[in-house]
Amino acid sequence: EDLIRKYLLNNTHGAVIALEPQKALNQKMEEELEAKLAAYKATLSEEEIEKLIADTIHLEEYQEEPSSEEDLLKLPMLKREDMRKEVLSVSNIEEQIGDIKVVRHDVFTNGIDYVSLLFDAEDIEAEDIPYMGFLRNVLAFVDTESYSYSELTNEINIHSGGISSGLGVYTDSKIKDKYHIKYEFRLKVLEHELENALGILKEIILTSKIDDVKRLTEIVAQTKSRL
Repeated sequence: EDLIRKYLLNNTHGAVIALEPQKALNQKMEEELEAKLAAYKATLSEEEIEKLIADTIHLEEYQEEPSSEEDLLKLPMLKREDMRKEVLSVSNIEEQIGDIKVVRHDVFTNGIDYVSLLFDAEDIEAEDIPYMGFLRNVLAFVDTESYSYSELTNEINIHSGGISSGLGVYTDSKIKDKYHIKYEFRLKVLEHELENALGILKEIILTSKIDDVKRLTEIVAQTKSRL
């Protein structure tokens, strides 16, 4: 109770709901239902009880009875000729922005833009790859040049549907034993917020304070507790 009171005092815009288990609640509810059904049964005549039993038996028989061939034929079924033979085309439009190759997919997304930025990570030594994995827990969760990490979280939530990052491994479509390692950022955002969201992403990539030992220690502790 003291902790809840303290939370409410420090978070005037929040609310806390405390749930307490009640011992033998299921048994109590079953007993109440049994009493309610017994009281209802006491109001019925013998004929009404017999009708309820007969209706229940009829319902169970109806549910277990297999459908007739005639009824099954009424169900709409796809035929081979109803299925189109053409494979859905992949919309890959290659463009160039400065020295960077960009692949754009011209498909309907209901006014939402999905953006992925891939950075080559193939020069990372094998023993350092776990640190790349940990980097995803750091970027967007530390202060940047313009925002504290809590302000940054608010900005991300206000202007986007989420920003995430992490390692991606892609197999080569032409050489089966070859693969490519990328560190990627993913962003989903409404079209009219794209410029704002990209500005936030630029802030994260270029100005994150990854030398803040105190904050890094907190993130490491959180990660360990989740593991």
